[in-house]
Amino acid sequence: MTQRDDWIDYSSEVRLIASPFVRFVLVTIAVVCLILGIVGIFIPLLPTTPFLLLAAACYARSSVRFYNSLMNHRRLGPPLRDWKENRSISRKNKIIAVSLIAITLVPSILLWIPILAVKIGLSVIGVSVSLFLLTRSER
Repeated sequence: MTQRDDWIDYSSEVRLIASPFVRFVLVTIAVVCLILGIVGIFIPLLPTTPFLLLAAACYARSSVRFYNSLMNHRRLGPPLRDWKENRSISRKNKIIAVSLIAITLVPSILLWIPILAVKIGLSVIGVSVSLFLLTRSER
């Protein structure tokens, strides 16, 4: 397998756990999180970034190869690297995330959910996540 010219080796960030069984469990968790994160790109109510961050954390303890592949991925790598290096989220990603939260939650709360407690809960979650995103630094 040939590496691209812009491939960065993140091996120094990986701290492998000694137990092969625990590494297997972590890789399994990471794969599930990665799949959920990718699905979350297309399903607005499923969060993408937390699952990708968890996948990266699991890979960082279980697999140099998978961690390097994720961090160097053309689409998934840049936001992960921004968060890891600067704790920042791009303005574009903030706008997309908050917009999708509003587009999906507002109609759900107003039109489809009949239970007041659930409406309040979703409102609190939506506002909290939006505020968290909007208060992060930008690159």
